[in-house]
Amino acid sequence: MDLSADIASHAQRDCAGARSMSSTRRSKELDCLRCAAVLLVLCRHLPVVPDSLWVPFRLPVHLLYEAGWAGVDLFLVLSGFLISGLLFREHQQYRRIDFKQFLIRRGLKIYPAFYCLIAGTIGVAILNRWNLPWKRVFAEVFFVQNYFNGLWGQTWSLAIEEHFYLLLPLLLIALARINHGQDDPFRFLPWIYLVLASMILGLRLLSAWNVSFRFGDVNAFCYTQLFPTHLRIDSLFLGVVLGYAYHYHPVALRNWVLRRPALLLAAAMLALLPIFIWPLMSTPYLYTFGFTAVAFGFAVVLLLSVLKGFSAAGFAGSAIRGCAYVGAHSYSIYLWHLAVSTLASMAWRRWPVTWWVESLTYMAGSLLVGILMAKLIELPLLKVRDQFFPSRSKPLESSASL
Repeated sequence: MDLSADIASHAQRDCAGARSMSSTRRSKELDCLRCAAVLLVLCRHLPVVPDSLWVPFRLPVHLLYEAGWAGVDLFLVLSGFLISGLLFREHQQYRRIDFKQFLIRRGLKIYPAFYCLIAGTIGVAILNRWNLPWKRVFAEVFFVQNYFNGLWGQTWSLAIEEHFYLLLPLLLIALARINHGQDDPFRFLPWIYLVLASMILGLRLLSAWNVSFRFGDVNAFCYTQLFPTHLRIDSLFLGVVLGYAYHYHPVALRNWVLRRPALLLAAAMLALLPIFIWPLMSTPYLYTFGFTAVAFGFAVVLLLSVLKGFSAAGFAGSAIRGCAYVGAHSYSIYLWHLAVSTLASMAWRRWPVTWWVESLTYMAGSLLVGILMAKLIELPLLKVRDQFFPSRSKPLESSASL
């Protein structure tokens, strides 16, 4: 069946049904995906696994470590889907997008916790009389730490998202004006994505051909292949295309996905399998074509989660609720986990412990500190934000503000 023809034939009915699907609350599924993403990132930063670790434990830990970098890619696809959904629903309701309101709400979501981390880092450095290069501080403050060395190794993805927050609403506003008065003003988005993704893949191939990070320069690899916005933003725009199909062609999308869930799941598993097998830095496929394949794999997982959902009773149900709770606090967990790791490693250098103790304290500490900081900083300010700058679109999910 031709998906594009099916979507076109259902356009009128889909647009009419978009609001009912868009308002469905899917917090459990989306928060569980957030949980999976942040746990993958935490696994990527586990202490070095000793050779003495029992093989039945060492192998799965090694697999999770190798795949951990892809947690950021899952976050990117999720963000593209969710953030575009806010803008699509706003346009469906008001026939316009308030760019200023969008930026204010995004800023009040991202900035307070982020700048608290940066201020805390500066404060600790001053108290301990550490040499703190101010160029790195400026890179963090102005969200260009994915092009220039910053203070922390995890904030580069926030820079990509900040750039995306500026580009996406401007693109949608331009498309809405060009196609003013039409039921589907964003119909060119899939084609824009194809052009953009092709260009970015070409840039990744060109970068991989020209640079010398193959010789073990991790910093060169990160800043030439892994971090830059112009090499990674296609994952976010794939999420935008999913959001577009979900909000403007929900019936066609649902029918297409639910007619072949097993096939789609198998394709997603095939796309994601290499991240568990090969090291990122020494595998050119992964940091060129692989980024695209991984994004598509996670896109399928996202669609199946949102359209099919999942539920369970007993222990499995409790586990799902626990994962959703962690996912609802994933931003703060992600933001603070390397600070926890740094403090823990400093402590364990003074008082040596086993790998298990070091790893468990790092994982548990990251979750606890992240949840605590979310409750102290992020969530209270989100309540203030929602009071003074209320959302112009009904949320797709309920347990955590976007």
